Amino acid sequence: AAAAAASASSSTLQNPSALAGNSLLLEPDEDVPFESLAEGPPILDDVSSVQSFDSTVSTEDFADVERYRILDLTGLDREGRPVLTVSAANMPPREQLDIDKLLRYMRHTLKDIVQSDYSIVYLHHGMNSENKPSLGWLRRMYNSFDRDYKKNLKALFVVHPTQFFRIMLTLLRPIISSKFCKKIMFLPTLKDLDAHVPVSGLLIPGGVKQHDAEVQADITPTPTPTPT
Repeated sequence: AAAAAASASSSTLQNPSALAGNSLLLEPDEDVPFESLAEGPPILDDVSSVQSFDSTVSTEDFADVERYRILDLTGLDREGRPVLTVSAANMPPREQLDIDKLLRYMRHTLKDIVQSDYSIVYLHHGMNSENKPSLGWLRRMYNSFDRDYKKNLKALFVVHPTQFFRIMLTLLRPIISSKFCKKIMFLPTLKDLDAHVPVSGLLIPGGVKQHDAEVQADITPTPTPTPT
């Protein structure tokens, strides 16, 4: 059973419903946002808009966002590609963070590596009703990244996915390309991530490690006592 759960959880987004029924990954208390996908300011869908956006990013002070350690650009994956780690557990409540500035900070952080292949590790544990972004913001995030960001991203590893995350991706599927979807891999534990990215080289919040230990305990079968 544990092997089946691990296999289902490492599936790509080609079949978002593949994880349905895997109780190890469900967090029923999470609120699922159903905001309109049209929410938010205009999408950056032309070259001039992206260039203007990048011009602002290059001169902006991100110290107030950087201090949360939501993003960390350290370590390499098993293919030798640089890795950006995104930690939901480090995101403060929405009222304490300029979420659009976080988007600009993400572009700023990635700008030096997107000209070649790279990977992203997203640690979902810690996302909750107080710090989760709206679907409208996620839509703007996806569309604000130009071709190099998407083309050279070779893998998006989602660790500890939940029912909320699966529903969110299902709702966003109409605007996400099929090529991008194939790069997304669900991984139930840090051990599964380590097969793709050495976990020892990543900055992982303590709460995520604790949660991972609980998940590992749930999926590790209890040894059957040997008859004496």
